[in-house]
Amino acid sequence: MKAPPPPPRPWTEGPAYAWTGDGWGASASLAPGAARAGRLRVLTFNMLFDLYDAPRVRLGERLPAISAMLQAADADLIALQEVTPNVVEALGAWPWVRAGYRMSEGPEALGVRPYGQLWLSRLPVERVARLTLPRSKAATAVRVNVGGVPLQAISVHLSSDLHADGPRIRQEQLRVLLRSVREPFGGVSLLAGDFNFGDEESPEALHQSGFVDLWPALRPGDAGLSFDPSRNPLAAGIGPHVTARRLDRVMLRATSGRVRPRSAALVGEGMIPGADPPIQPSDHFGLLVELGMIGG
Repeated sequence: MKAPPPPPRPWTEGPAYAWTGDGWGASASLAPGAARAGRLRVLTFNMLFDLYDAPRVRLGERLPAISAMLQAADADLIALQEVTPNVVEALGAWPWVRAGYRMSEGPEALGVRPYGQLWLSRLPVERVARLTLPRSKAATAVRVNVGGVPLQAISVHLSSDLHADGPRIRQEQLRVLLRSVREPFGGVSLLAGDFNFGDEESPEALHQSGFVDLWPALRPGDAGLSFDPSRNPLAAGIGPHVTARRLDRVMLRATSGRVRPRSAALVGEGMIPGADPPIQPSDHFGLLVELGMIGG
């Protein structure tokens, strides 16, 4: 007989944080604004940390441009990857974040040491949770309510092909994650982040999960290359072995017809004005998706 799959791993829960006026506090009574009625905008963006090769990646120079790009996207949920404690400090100082968003990390940045994922949410956050994945990776989830529709959003950053067996590792990471994802009753789940594989790879665990990849669903025939060394010097600087691929994705699973995908677009493609030599906000472009929401 085939051995049964291992049980789901437990999620570790923690608070969300909102600006109190004199610091970031973990208080459920602190509520920023709400999403516009009938829609939800979700942005995922790999920020490119400076843990390695700091002079080349120029994070300090890029942060103001990242702030401007994220603010202009007008997203209700923002999934950030390669977040480090110094980035948490920077995010917490940006006026637009203080005024309108919660963070899934507090000032101590315990969940992003040495690096990890972080959510910014314009909606009040009902739950923050983290799941440990194989090979020192993790998933970070927030649960919100969008016009009566319960929604959990999960940010991931899967292992890259710097590992010789990258596809196998990603498949196992996805298996562990998807065994542990359960929709809130009548609700919706989103997976967003840097999946570190392109359209040449088709993980079985993902196909069996019921999640819909929104870029090809909304823009069939458009390659959607969010990582493109031919257009991005930071991506090209990694080395001659890297190729253009659609690494960044937003995926949707809904148990009812209360969500309608509307649009998807890449953001952060332009060079930072005045940067010398030319540089973009990151080695990845961001992915912005808009969903139509039918309230409960």
